[in-house]
Amino acid sequence: MKRNTIFKRLSMMVVTVFFVTNTFTSNAQNTTVSPSKLQDLHIEARLGICAPAQSMIPEDITISALYQISPRFSAQILTAGQYFMPKEGMTNKYNHAFGLGGGIGFSPFPIEPGDFGIYEIRVNMTAPIGNSDYKNMGYGLGMYWRGNVQATHRRIVPLAGVEYRIHDFITEGFNTFKGFYATFGLRF
Repeated sequence: MKRNTIFKRLSMMVVTVFFVTNTFTSNAQNTTVSPSKLQDLHIEARLGICAPAQSMIPEDITISALYQISPRFSAQILTAGQYFMPKEGMTNKYNHAFGLGGGIGFSPFPIEPGDFGIYEIRVNMTAPIGNSDYKNMGYGLGMYWRGNVQATHRRIVPLAGVEYRIHDFITEGFNTFKGFYATFGLRF
């Protein structure tokens, strides 16, 4: 891997960590961060799979840092590794792209402390990082279900969702891809 690529990825990770930690320290000049504020920060790891379309099978692996702004609203920073495999199954290094982005979430139903799971509508966008033939702007709108950390008293809960995504490819000759993804993962 080229040094320039490694440097870019490390830079993006440092910026992401800085943004997340800055959320806690920006108003903490004379105060300390309470444990309840730290409980509002979550990490998610998920896998998204789409039905075959346009001669390819799109998949992605996403890592998100989420902050629960209020009981019903959340904000997220995410990085996604997107893979566009031909239906024949051959993959090459040019079949993937990386994206960095953000999004917001809203829980449409009232959340009760004893609820086993919580539904959340999420909107997100990713912009390309690095150099790839499959560079794209990604847009997503989805409905997610996740386990309720407070009700289950567990630090790791399951996550599942359905999302409609649009991948607007930057490279000429690639059509805009639109499709539904099934997403499964864990929330920490």
